Amino acid sequence: MKISFQFLLVAALFVCSQRIAFCQNTGTNKPNIVWITIEDTSPHFIGCYGNTSVKTPNIDQLAKEGVRFTNAYSTNTVCAPSRFTILTGVRSSAAGTGNHRTHYNIPAEITGFPHLLKASGYYTTNNVKTDYNLAREKQMIARNWNESSNKADYRGRAAGQPFFSVFNFNESHQSRSMTNPQEWYVQNVLEKIPVSERAKSEEVIVPPFYRDSPEMRAQMVRLYNSLHFMDIKVGELIARLKAEGEWENTIIFFFGDHGQGMPGFKTHASSLGHKVPFIIRIPEKYRHLAPGIPGSTCDGLVNFEDLAPTMLSLTGNKVPGYMKGTVFLGPEKKTPQKYFWGARDNTDEVIDLGRTIIRDSLAYIRIYYPHVPTVQRHKYMDVSDIMQQIRKDQKEGKLNALQSSVVSGQRAAEYLFNIKNDPWETINLAGVPAYKKQLEELHSANRDAILKNRDVMFAPEYVLSQVDLTDTLYQFRQNDGKYPLNKILDAAELVGKGKSDIKTQKKLLTDVNSLVRYWAVIGLHNQDKKALNEKELLAFLQNEKEDFVKIELAALLADHFHTAAATDLLVSYLKNENATLVRQALRGIVNFVPSDKSLTDSVIVLREKSAAKPFKTLNYEINSCIDLILDSAGTEKLAIGKIN
Repeated sequence: MKISFQFLLVAALFVCSQRIAFCQNTGTNKPNIVWITIEDTSPHFIGCYGNTSVKTPNIDQLAKEGVRFTNAYSTNTVCAPSRFTILTGVRSSAAGTGNHRTHYNIPAEITGFPHLLKASGYYTTNNVKTDYNLAREKQMIARNWNESSNKADYRGRAAGQPFFSVFNFNESHQSRSMTNPQEWYVQNVLEKIPVSERAKSEEVIVPPFYRDSPEMRAQMVRLYNSLHFMDIKVGELIARLKAEGEWENTIIFFFGDHGQGMPGFKTHASSLGHKVPFIIRIPEKYRHLAPGIPGSTCDGLVNFEDLAPTMLSLTGNKVPGYMKGTVFLGPEKKTPQKYFWGARDNTDEVIDLGRTIIRDSLAYIRIYYPHVPTVQRHKYMDVSDIMQQIRKDQKEGKLNALQSSVVSGQRAAEYLFNIKNDPWETINLAGVPAYKKQLEELHSANRDAILKNRDVMFAPEYVLSQVDLTDTLYQFRQNDGKYPLNKILDAAELVGKGKSDIKTQKKLLTDVNSLVRYWAVIGLHNQDKKALNEKELLAFLQNEKEDFVKIELAALLADHFHTAAATDLLVSYLKNENATLVRQALRGIVNFVPSDKSLTDSVIVLREKSAAKPFKTLNYEINSCIDLILDSAGTEKLAIGKIN
């Protein structure tokens, strides 16, 4: 269809007239904007989203005065990759920044949207979290913010200058709700809340994938109090905005950075890991920009990829071509996307990969490492009372099948949940004949999203780190000769699909592309060991040239056949100078090799080496794996790690 020059001219004039009308109607050139962001919180635990047991009166009032979004999602299920997308408007799966707290390079033209706001006259402040998951973070911070510190706010702007200010609250963070010692929580959270307002054990909601016991209710009480304390802090900021006369001049965005900081939520490929509370309050003078009247809800899909282009459009700035999200507010508002697509990649020492597609009430989850449980051994989580209680209950046989599946056993490769009827995701509909059509649709939608976005996270971290030495992963992924994604994805999609694919997976072990071979090994690891041949796999191991593939073959043999040569090979990699290979081998040991004295001696030597000459990358992750191995052997107890 041909489009006439006259039509394009009229369309351009219409957009310009809308921008002019926008400026005239607001009475100022650009609106002030405040983001109130909170840590590790699912809407399931916010009052205005239906939880009548939790106390969040300030957030609830914000929803009464604004619009509450019911389908808002983080693009990742842990903070650092989520914040990368929030800042840049680029998905971590496209930039190679999906693995938590990696520091890879990105193209120079990807600047961060606050930088563009600064260039258009905004005073930009960030209080206080950055954690953007990229190389040269200090330069990125300086480029985007006039102020970025625990004292940063809009007060430093020039008279009449519009501002964009972020205020981030840690009070609901996982460290408060479960990980820090109980004594710390009592002093820093519980004692800050009036006795009459503290959560009561009999009032809290216990998700069905937790055992409903006095011990678990005590953990949920801690979560509820942390959320209430966070709400108090939100209320203090709102009171300050009102006292300073900015409340009716400022558009307020309120949202969490990903799902709840509790087992089964944060870091997991599911709607529970991705779904966030999201509220926008628009004062009267800007009401024409609002997606609904005060107190209403918006059911359209919104995700973190949409934030940067929406902020730029809302403030009259041009949206760069590399931002692919949908503008959901203002004169250039677009129709919401049909699907939400989200990612779960590595977190600290844990290696995993999952992708999530959500349409309407259905959530589809594709797990690419189903041979490990939902909650793997993870030092940062395992130090907590709640994880120790769950693992103790599991060991003592007190958990039902659903509760036990969180921490043990093999996962399914595909899950399908009706999150309207089953918000805790307890009933997998993937094998139900009545849902076959929907399963096929969402499976195809996930594949399409991976290919459309040229998802580079199907390369394990060793490959990512090697590419980053000479190229950006953002550019690398677009070269089909170097990264044949269709072929790689074909191999990955065979993972967990069944015995009929073994012949194909064995053939793929000889493929010229090492990433295809890697996914063939992961696929075979998810096959019944009775269908595999130890000697045949050992022959493949002896012929394999790539270290990152050999390590996975060794982990497979150690897990399925307890092959001594495979365990020895994993241990031998602990002497390697490459941090990613050391971490990969350690992870195989944590997951698949029982601790013994020779093994613990080897990791103690590695710890001494690491302390004397720290690895340039992954030092924390490597030492966390060592701690987990020593803890399993009963030679050392876990100590609190860094905050996530």
